[in-house]
Amino acid sequence: MPESRWFDSHCHAHEDEDPAATAAEGLENGLVGMMLIGTTAATTERAIKVATELRPRFPQLSIAATAGIHPHDADEALAGSWEAFTRMVVEAPAGVLAGIGECGLDFYYDYSDRNAQREIFLRQIELANSLSLPLVIHTREAWDDTFELLREHSRTRIVFHCFTGGPAELKRCLEFDSLISFSGIVTFKSAAENAEAATLCPTERMLVETDSPYLTPVPYRGKPNKPHFVSLVGEFIAARRGMDPAELAAVTAANARAVFGLAEPTA
Repeated sequence: MPESRWFDSHCHAHEDEDPAATAAEGLENGLVGMMLIGTTAATTERAIKVATELRPRFPQLSIAATAGIHPHDADEALAGSWEAFTRMVVEAPAGVLAGIGECGLDFYYDYSDRNAQREIFLRQIELANSLSLPLVIHTREAWDDTFELLREHSRTRIVFHCFTGGPAELKRCLEFDSLISFSGIVTFKSAAENAEAATLCPTERMLVETDSPYLTPVPYRGKPNKPHFVSLVGEFIAARRGMDPAELAAVTAANARAVFGLAEPTA
């Protein structure tokens, strides 16, 4: 077992061909937890199902799911899947559902109408408020609009997933009751400002993630990502900060368990 043991705060391993094999491989490579993130009604259903099945099989891992409608899928949700989505949230097994999202605004791709994105985002903010669950945010080219909606409506803790900004955006994010989650992007040569933000972010407000199977960190960029590659993200940040990787692993794992309300595994 590797010395540093990392928690992947955001992945899509429930969509893998064999999520149990992914979990087993992660466990062999120092993974101590993973959050399975829903992005549509269908993937939310899958995330909840897989988390429910994996938790008793892998007691050494902290595993939970979130329920989310990605901004790309806002049009579809308004067209009819919202009711099924909220029903799954209400019916999720106790302890398995640990957050709402990923949700937010994406004005870079604009795959859904911007007003539809705002409406579905607001509904998920209110859902998180009603359930006292943390909110997992996706925002791209929409910082101001995202901050405005959060400032006016959010009443729970916030996770800024796959943080892509630099020091200026970091400062604004930290004004909220939030955690900042860094992905494999931080290892890219083109992401100098993001790496600087990771150097400046208070460790007690930091998470690390893979967003697997996407955003594979260096040196495996271009290949499918895996939850245990979160160690590459964490080790890169630790080196930038002059920290012992094991210390950063422990802090970010504790942060993840705290924000998602997960107990440390006893096995």
